[in-house]
Amino acid sequence: MEVIGSEKVKGVDCYVLQVIPEIQRLWQTVGAEGYFRLPNAHTIPEELLQDVFDEFTVKQWIAKDTYFLMKTEMDISMESTPELMDYLGEEGETSLEMTINFLAYNYNEPVTIELRPEAKEAIGM
Repeated sequence: MEVIGSEKVKGVDCYVLQVIPEIQRLWQTVGAEGYFRLPNAHTIPEELLQDVFDEFTVKQWIAKDTYFLMKTEMDISMESTPELMDYLGEEGETSLEMTINFLAYNYNEPVTIELRPEAKEAIGM
């Protein structure tokens, strides 16, 4: 992580951080344990993973007084390579482009959540 500045988020003074992920930890989050849950994902050599991530940028805003996360902006662009798919014993292509904007506030405030009647019949995911 690198502190790249200061800004306010919802009136709160924040440190702005540029996050530079380690490729193996990133892969565990996205491929092994995260979105894709691929078999043998933990054993993939790092050199195969280097070509998968075209872009991965993360900026975070952390409150100076509480160190609470206030905001995150994340851009991810990844595409499987033939070598990676062969290593996984799979065929085809996989690509992903994702932008995540996350805003967090009102920490430790009371909240009331009421489940709507039709939600009781919803199918779990």
